[in-house]
Amino acid sequence: MKTNTRRYRPPRRARRRPELPLGAAAAAVARGVELHAWNFHSFDDVPVVVHADELWTMVDLRFLRQFGGDSGDRLAAIVADGRICVAARPWFQTDEKSRDEVGLYTDAIATRRWNGTLLVDSRLPRYCSELGARFPNVLNTIESLVIATVSGNVS
Repeated sequence: MKTNTRRYRPPRRARRRPELPLGAAAAAVARGVELHAWNFHSFDDVPVVVHADELWTMVDLRFLRQFGGDSGDRLAAIVADGRICVAARPWFQTDEKSRDEVGLYTDAIATRRWNGTLLVDSRLPRYCSELGARFPNVLNTIESLVIATVSGNVS
């Protein structure tokens, strides 16, 4: 007796699906032994280098605009000696408080104002900001993304 008499069932075929959805992009960076990878929904979200000189390389973390971030708040940078800098305002809420924290910090830190945005060494929000202390993994992710972008591991 046939079991397929009342309805048509097409044969099942194995489908090969792409690893990323159409139009998506990825960034990866190897840090030590572990490999970090991020998937972005579109190419417009992939971080890009927006300025480079002999000491500083500025990176626009464009995916942060989805969280309502101002264009200045999306900036990050890497200094020639390997230190990572982030925009200060998201971690300290105001520019005035950011400047005060930079002035109160006793160790030498990398700071630069670029296009009206104060960029500070990621050590400052990590140790002097309530948000940085609560969410240190966000700073780690930003640092890894900056390294991946500058080293060209974005595709």
